[in-house]
Amino acid sequence: MSFQDCLIVQRADTWAIVVGSEVETLSVDSTAEELVTCVTLMARLAGLKQFQCVLAPASTSCFFARFDGPPTTDVRDRVELTYALEDHLPIDAESMVADFRRLDTSGDAGKQIAAVAVPLEPWNEIADNFESAGIPVRSIVPASLLAVGVLASQYSQAQTVDY
Repeated sequence: MSFQDCLIVQRADTWAIVVGSEVETLSVDSTAEELVTCVTLMARLAGLKQFQCVLAPASTSCFFARFDGPPTTDVRDRVELTYALEDHLPIDAESMVADFRRLDTSGDAGKQIAAVAVPLEPWNEIADNFESAGIPVRSIVPASLLAVGVLASQYSQAQTVDY
């Protein structure tokens, strides 16, 4: 079975783009419009009509933090957690989008939270350009987490990999 979607990975000096069976690289200085044009042409070459896109920022474009969540915080309250995360990163809550996971702290009174955040720009502009071209953006996932996911999928079902 072949890959039937689109993956755009940010690297230090290039964008690595995979659409179906097609692979291309563009300069990291390419505009959002150039990324969309490239993906559209690649989709035609790959014979894809309906597909989704995953954007994968390089780790250098992401922020990772582990912190004690406020004791009264509901870990499902993403707004409160984003503002709590603001104290641990050099970016304000209004300028980022973040995802959170409660860590098993085995008896600790506090709530240990792992967080990953990306700045809204340039990712919001890139996603908006794809959406405007009729290409849904399924998610924005740090490239390092995608790599961990690939490694985890290679383990047998009897082994547990928590990421």
